[in-house]
Amino acid sequence: FSLSVTIPLRLQFPQGADSSTVSGTTVGGNDVSYTVFAFKDQVMSVTLQDLTGKAALSIYGFTDGQTFVRSDSGQKTYQFMLPSTQDYIIVVVPMRGNVVDYTMVVDIK
Repeated sequence: FSLSVTIPLRLQFPQGADSSTVSGTTVGGNDVSYTVFAFKDQVMSVTLQDLTGKAALSIYGFTDGQTFVRSDSGQKTYQFMLPSTQDYIIVVVPMRGNVVDYTMVVDIK
């Protein structure tokens, strides 16, 4: 059998800022995962920009496992009120294993 371990990169917000922008590449066509800690009742907005149009978002709660958006929906933007205080996992998922260059903006207020 094979075992795959994903360690998400923690998003850092500049001091006093409520948004963070990160750019990257889906190396080898693999998913790229990020984590961000936020409090209940804050509003999170995530926007994924990719030049090829061949990537989508997946977002879920780390502690409760609740899925908010699945990559198979093809969504590149998502906004929601956070139901609990926890880490949230945001995944950039390339479609069909494509290598994708992207920029993602995460805003939490």
